[in-house]
Amino acid sequence: MTLATSLTIGLGLSVDAFAASVAQGTARPETRWLKALAIAACFGAFAGGFLLLGWLISHAAGTLLHAVDHWLAFCLLGLIGGKMIRDARRAPRRPRETHWRSWLVLALSTSIDAAAVGMTVIVMGLPVFQTAALVGASSFTLTLLGIRLGGWSHQSLAGHAEWLGGAVLIALGIKILVGHTLLA
Repeated sequence: MTLATSLTIGLGLSVDAFAASVAQGTARPETRWLKALAIAACFGAFAGGFLLLGWLISHAAGTLLHAVDHWLAFCLLGLIGGKMIRDARRAPRRPRETHWRSWLVLALSTSIDAAAVGMTVIVMGLPVFQTAALVGASSFTLTLLGIRLGGWSHQSLAGHAEWLGGAVLIALGIKILVGHTLLA
């Protein structure tokens, strides 16, 4: 039961990373396999690491982090999505590689929920290192899949890909905010 629960948590936390990577992959279809693997490793490390971080600080600042995690994710995703939409409205230009800082911000913003979940791992009776490993592996796998699927779907979305990617990131930020404020 604990393995299934940990895997379910991993997949649930990885959906945001998947959506963000599809959006970026759609906007930047030229992302090479090696870079996609490095990006996926970054997302996986952030997700698993944030779960461990949440577990470590659960006694000290659990309530504070849980109170602001959704606002932080909303702001970061909204800023990145807004920038993508603004860039899409500018004159057409040759596509360029997404800067590594953008990927790091996305990895950070999609992993914040993992810290909140990490605070509850002990309460749920789950093995923390197993859960963190499964969260990281799920995030890695779905991020890699998202980048590749996004790049593939770019062919059918030519001209609108960056705008659509930005809209997806903004919608993701709104989903996180609504899920934590209205549905909590």
